[in-house]
Amino acid sequence: MLGLLLARALGLGARLERPPGEAVFVRLAALWHVVPILALFLVSSLAATSVFVPRYLLCTAPGFALLAAWAARALAPAAVRGLVAAAVVLASATHAESRLDDWRSAAVTARAELRGDRTPVLVPTVFIEGRQLEWLDDPEKRSYLLAPFSFYPVEGELVVLPCTFAGKSLDMAEGAATRLAGAERILLVAQPGHGLVPWLAWRLGREGLEARAIDCGTPSVYVFERAKPR
Repeated sequence: MLGLLLARALGLGARLERPPGEAVFVRLAALWHVVPILALFLVSSLAATSVFVPRYLLCTAPGFALLAAWAARALAPAAVRGLVAAAVVLASATHAESRLDDWRSAAVTARAELRGDRTPVLVPTVFIEGRQLEWLDDPEKRSYLLAPFSFYPVEGELVVLPCTFAGKSLDMAEGAATRLAGAERILLVAQPGHGLVPWLAWRLGREGLEARAIDCGTPSVYVFERAKPR
């Protein structure tokens, strides 16, 4: 739209022509875009966990890009198509994701705070599959939920927690806090603002563990340490 407005403002005489290309190409591009969306929607509707999320929808992007490029070929003259392409690039640059998780810095910070390889390191998973609580009890599937630490290892005892913080997920967090209540030191690697952070500060505070936050970006590292060792 921005490109077309610029073309009109510059008096380029934008017009529509029949775009080139075989009909089979258009059908294939449309199927590439639509079929994955429908499949993800059906899976999310029938399964316990929704996979209708942006990172899974990336597989539909090539089909949409091909359709958009084919439609842009209907614009004439060539200068109008150039302005539309420039507008798309500008919009993509200005709407790019500005926040990236820095798991490397979080892992480096966590390793610096460890006191032995048995220090518990609590990690609420960032993957939506973590809503399936049975995944947390399956060793193989639990490794998927801890994927960032396969690239940036931490020597402590990794304890994966659900990505949500309500209902049965809260019960699981309570169970982990009860099991680890006797520890002298516990680390938490979580997104700033995660509901688990203030809850753990309250829950572990009842056990004599004081909370300290280390701002290393996103995610951050939180240390729960006993002020007076037993």
